[in-house]
Amino acid sequence: MSSSFAVVALGALVQSGLGLAAKVPSTAQVVDWKSFNVLENVLPPAEANDSTTFLWPGVTEKSLLEKPFHIYDDEFLDVIGSDPSLTLIATSESDPIFHEAVVWHSPKDEVFFVQNAGAPAAGTGLNKSSIIQKISLKEAEAVRKGKLDEVTVTVVPSNPQVINPNGGTNYKGNIVFAGEGQGDDITSAL
Repeated sequence: MSSSFAVVALGALVQSGLGLAAKVPSTAQVVDWKSFNVLENVLPPAEANDSTTFLWPGVTEKSLLEKPFHIYDDEFLDVIGSDPSLTLIATSESDPIFHEAVVWHSPKDEVFFVQNAGAPAAGTGLNKSSIIQKISLKEAEAVRKGKLDEVTVTVVPSNPQVINPNGGTNYKGNIVFAGEGQGDDITSAL
C-alpha cells in the first residue's frame, strides 16, 4: 500500500469518527453509520419493508456478506480480535439453540444462552419452557480450528426455574436471567 493511500484511508477512518488504532481484520469492515442517518430518498413501504434488506448508499448485499463483521464503534475490535470468523459450532434437530440472552462467564470461560421459546418443533411455549444452556469457549475455538466437530451444549438447571428465559446479564459475580413467563398463570420474573 502506498503511503499516500494509507494516509487517505486513515483520514477516512478518522473522519468517520472511528479512531481505529488496530488494523481492521480482513473479514471486517468499518461502517460509517453517520453517513446514512439521514437518507436523501426513502422508498415507500411497498418497496422497502420488513421483507427487504436495508442497504445504505455505497454497499451491496454481496459486499456486506464478504466482510460480515461490521465495525460501528472501534471498541468492537476488542470483541472480535484480529482474526474473527463465522463458524457453525453446534446444531440441533429439534431444539432452537443459540437464541438470545448471551452471557460470558469469565472465570470458567463459558458462554450461557437460551433456546427459543414457542418454536413448534421444540414443543416450547405454554406446554414447555425454553431452557438455559452453556458452552465452553475452549471447545468453540477447537471447532473453529478444525480439531473438534461440535461443542458440547450443556443444559443448565435453574432453581427456581426461569420460565422462558429471554435476557441475561452478569451481576455482582452472578448471572441474572429474565424470564418472559408462560401464559396467564406464570408472570415474567428475574
